[in-house]
Amino acid sequence: MFAEDVAYIRARNVRDAYRYLIGAAICSRDYECRFPKRGRARVVDFCLGTKVPFSLIVNRKSLLFYFRSPAQANARFSWGSLSRKFPELKENPSGEFTNRVSNLEHARQLADYVFNART
Repeated sequence: MFAEDVAYIRARNVRDAYRYLIGAAICSRDYECRFPKRGRARVVDFCLGTKVPFSLIVNRKSLLFYFRSPAQANARFSWGSLSRKFPELKENPSGEFTNRVSNLEHARQLADYVFNART
């Protein structure tokens, strides 16, 4: 699915961001990337053991990074902590936090905060 997702993304800066996020997760050695089938949605789940604290929805012009409930149990990923670091953070009706990513610099900031965390 990785190659298919890369080909699906139209914007080069978003393709670069996608590659970076996947690479950062894999290189962390803590996370496993899974590409589940969910209808027509292109999804990447970042798994930590049996939990899925983060996910990514792949769109043609942007990526939508999800902080799911398992992540929110850690104070580092609370609304207060995340909204200070990522002012564009939103909360969806399910109570998950989302952050739109559209360039490599944003992907680097996000990956550094999420996948390099040692809390």
